[in-house]
Amino acid sequence: MKNFTYSLIAATIGLMSFGTASAQDVTTTSIDAPLAGATVYSNVGTAISYTRENLGPNTITIAQQTDSAITITVLVDGIVAGTVFRNSGTDLPINTPEPIGFATAALPDWSTLGLTTGAVDFCVVTGFNLDTNKTNDTICHSINYESDPLPIDLGVVSNVITAPSSTTFEPGDLIFAYEVEFTNFSTVDLAPGFNFTFEGEIDGDIKPVGLATNVVWVAGETISYEETSLGNIPGVPNTPDTYDFCARTTLVGDPDATNNELCIEITVNEPDPGTWPVGIEETSVAVSNAFFYDGQLTVNMSNTGDLKEAKFVVMNTAGQQVAADVVNFSGQTSSVNYMNLNDVAKGVYILGVYTDGQMIARKKFVVSQ
Repeated sequence: MKNFTYSLIAATIGLMSFGTASAQDVTTTSIDAPLAGATVYSNVGTAISYTRENLGPNTITIAQQTDSAITITVLVDGIVAGTVFRNSGTDLPINTPEPIGFATAALPDWSTLGLTTGAVDFCVVTGFNLDTNKTNDTICHSINYESDPLPIDLGVVSNVITAPSSTTFEPGDLIFAYEVEFTNFSTVDLAPGFNFTFEGEIDGDIKPVGLATNVVWVAGETISYEETSLGNIPGVPNTPDTYDFCARTTLVGDPDATNNELCIEITVNEPDPGTWPVGIEETSVAVSNAFFYDGQLTVNMSNTGDLKEAKFVVMNTAGQQVAADVVNFSGQTSSVNYMNLNDVAKGVYILGVYTDGQMIARKKFVVSQ
């Protein structure tokens, strides 16, 4: 094993006065990840976690912790990878181990550190201005660095709109859910903690979703993800035309971008000028009246005896959702329902009533506030 000379560079933080300082002793008792002997690749983020403990005679309060820091560092010939600050959020009692982890984004890309393949020292350094015992502030172990990239490859293999089960829409319609499948085309398994970004897009409306795998993702294995949050689903354009609905993903360190996106075509139909907008499923359910007054939308409905539950969605004339609510009809043949629209601006809106991802009734109304 090559010998390395290293030095710890302390973070400079402002001093704060807490009165007479008591004897405090904060240290890191173990490095939980990466484990000793683990291999770190130049193109792959590495999970970092450690266990901190207060070995002093007194509890360290939240106020006192504002003057504390945990420094995570990779050191090779004096190279410092980065510094992060980690307070507990609660008082830190004595002799109570506190496991902590954080995203690798807190540290720079390992490939920028100028490391060569071989063993390196990975150190965790605790810094605390009230710490009177500095002899136990540093804990290190040896890990292996691999400058050649890990052969990883993530691809999107399926993209399906699941609610409604159609790719044909009318102005004002919504996509309620879609399912995407990803395949690990890597030649190696991906360990837990491999984070990848994911986004859906229609005509420039991009909705990112944060994803993470919490199990070993076996090479060649396919996993699926379904998005059901309207806030994370791109809006259907209001202008009749054909559009690409694309699902794309990025895995840090993936050198193959040829399979990172999969698009399907959707169609927005021309509305019938006499009944704009159209496309309502044939049903006897009707919104007999919808009117806005003093921040509240009142909705009178008829023929709801066969409905258990429906979703009210308020959209602007561009088809963008501005409010939503779930209504339980409890077998009533007619009902009066209310929605709070205090935060909705003046203008013309459409109320859509949905069941099973299909619009069954709609009504225009005006917000005059």
